[in-house]
Amino acid sequence: MDGGVYHIYRRKLSELKNVEHSGLRGSNNEVYLKYNGVRTKKKCNNINYNDLSKQFTLEELHTVLDNLEERPSNEYFYGIWNHVLGITKERFGDKVKYLWLYIEDYLKKYEYQCYHVWDPLNLICVNTKYRRGYKSMHDIGVALSSTDRNCTLNFFGLVKDGASIDIIKNYIYVFIKYYDILKLDLYNEHKNIFTERMKNPKRLEI
Repeated sequence: MDGGVYHIYRRKLSELKNVEHSGLRGSNNEVYLKYNGVRTKKKCNNINYNDLSKQFTLEELHTVLDNLEERPSNEYFYGIWNHVLGITKERFGDKVKYLWLYIEDYLKKYEYQCYHVWDPLNLICVNTKYRRGYKSMHDIGVALSSTDRNCTLNFFGLVKDGASIDIIKNYIYVFIKYYDILKLDLYNEHKNIFTERMKNPKRLEI
């Protein structure tokens, strides 16, 4: 990945400004409940917000956070963060698959295929090395995992320092928005790399 692009992605989330979160407020049709000793109110539905073992949808996460009335335990926020990380990964696997399909013709045509000949009449393929394709997948994974790690440490620091509910909620919402932008930029960056390679197949070191 280009060093400049990677540096941009490592900026602190506090540098992101003017992030809008439309549609995040709960409905007026609400009931009160307590979970983990924290008083909240939520929209009437069948969701069990006590069960942090089941992945929340984005809408469910908004409902839980926007209706917190008391600061829960640090452990509860840590559990919520696991849901946040899960939400940010939703549907990105499909984009990676589409990217791989997009570059597959290039990979088959220009990447080295390794064969081992056991039978003079039959070539047995023991390994296919799509080095540049795998490098793109690796670079995407590095960028995402680095973001996960750095932002998780920042989030845990906020929680440990006793940050207010509003500050924690804002951090989560900005992180989700930031992650959506990061995923799209990574996808477009690596798609463009192979678009250029297809236009210039001899320039294999682009």
